[in-house]
Amino acid sequence: MSQSINVVLAIGNTQICKSISDALSYAGYPMVTGVNSVHGLLSAFAQNNPDVLICDHHIETISTSKLVRRVRLGEIGFNPFVLTVLISESASTEHIRPLVNCGADGVIVGPVTTGNVLK
Repeated sequence: MSQSINVVLAIGNTQICKSISDALSYAGYPMVTGVNSVHGLLSAFAQNNPDVLICDHHIETISTSKLVRRVRLGEIGFNPFVLTVLISESASTEHIRPLVNCGADGVIVGPVTTGNVLK
């Protein structure tokens, strides 16, 4: 079942992205696309029609809460109900509130580890 789940990782740090991608593959999710830019994220949505998005709080200079809101409105991708988990550097209310309000399904407060993501 997990073999057909398409995951997009949008994480600016390529080392962390690779580590999480490897962990997901090892856990039975081989369809993982790692990107580290807004362009890469938009391309992944256009080409891969993801089921799950795991994304940094910021990609380049754009807040991902704006991107997630566009996904929820059907402006990006084909599925406005993509399971979305955002990663925040801070646990403060001012950082977490926009991530929750944009429609994210979950928020992980960094530092991010493969264990956090696999939960």
